[in-house]
Amino acid sequence: LLVAIQTMFPDAVLETSAMLNAVRLPPLAVLARSLINELDQIEQPFIMALDDCHHIREVEILDLLTELLRHPPRALHLVLASRSDPLLSLTTLRARGQVTEMRAPELRFTEAETAAFLEQHLETPADDRTVSALMERLGGWVTGLRLLTLSLRHRGSTSPTPDHLRGSVTYVTDYLMAEVLEGQPRAIRDCLLRTSILDRFCAPLVEAVSCGRDDRRGLGKTQAPDDSRDGVAARTSEQDLDGGAFLDWLETANLFVTRLDDRHEWYRYHPLFRELLRGQLVKRLDAGDVAAVHQRASAWYAQNGYLEEALWHALEAGDT
Repeated sequence: LLVAIQTMFPDAVLETSAMLNAVRLPPLAVLARSLINELDQIEQPFIMALDDCHHIREVEILDLLTELLRHPPRALHLVLASRSDPLLSLTTLRARGQVTEMRAPELRFTEAETAAFLEQHLETPADDRTVSALMERLGGWVTGLRLLTLSLRHRGSTSPTPDHLRGSVTYVTDYLMAEVLEGQPRAIRDCLLRTSILDRFCAPLVEAVSCGRDDRRGLGKTQAPDDSRDGVAARTSEQDLDGGAFLDWLETANLFVTRLDDRHEWYRYHPLFRELLRGQLVKRLDAGDVAAVHQRASAWYAQNGYLEEALWHALEAGDT
C-alpha cells in the first residue's frame, strides 16, 4: 500500500515506511495513526483503488481500513472493488454520507451499450435480434460480453447471430468455473448444483431439493454473519446448511443471483450461470441422483400448490 502511494508521492508516508522496517513492528493503532496523519499531509487529491477486496479476510487488514475510513484523509478518495460486500461497517459509512455504492443494476449494460460494445470489438454492427439474444443470455453482464466477443473473434466470426452466440460460451463457462464455482466450499457448491434444476427458488424449496435431504454428504452449515461488521460473507462449516442461510450467503456473495420480489423470498440464477451449474450437475451426479433431486422438487411444488412445476419435475425425474 505504501509503495503504491509513493509511486505518485515519492516523499509521502516515509515515517510509516520506517516503522515497517523496524526490528519490532509497532501496534496496529500506532501504524494506522501514522498512516492517516501522513496521508492527510498530501494536498493533491488522489484516488487509491483496492481491487478484489472479497479476498481480504485478515482481521488486521480490515481493522486498518476501518481506522482509515473512521478518520479519512482530506485528499484521499478510496475505491473498493469487490464481488461481495467488503467486511467493513457499511451502515456507519452510509449514515455519515461517506460512501457511494455501485452495484449490479448500475453496472449492467443496456441494449444500446451492448450494441455499441459489439460494434467496437467486432467492428461490425449487430442486428437487433442478436443484441436481444445477448441481453437475454447475459443480462447485461459486461465480463461475459467481453469473453463472448473474444470467443467470436477467435472463431473468425465478426458478424454474430443468435446461432453463433449459442456456440461461443466456452470462455464464459471457463471463467465461471475458475473464478466462481470451484472457489466455493463443498457445502455451497453442492447446493448450487442441485438448485440449478429450478427456474426460481425460495428457502424452503432450496432446503427440499438440496440442503434438507437425508443423504447430505458433506453439506455444511452457513453461520450467521459477524454482527460487528456489515456485509460480511457467510462462512461455512461442514455439519448443516439450511435454505435461508444459503440464500443469505448468495445475496452476500453477489453470486449471479437475481432477487424476484421485495420480500427477499424468491430468486433465480443468471441464465449462463445456471447453464454452467446444470452442466456440472449432470457431470458430477449420476442419472439416478439427478432424478431424485427432481422428485424432491416435484413433491415440494405439489405440496405447495404449484401443479405445473410439480408435473414438469416429475416428468424430468422419469416419474410418469
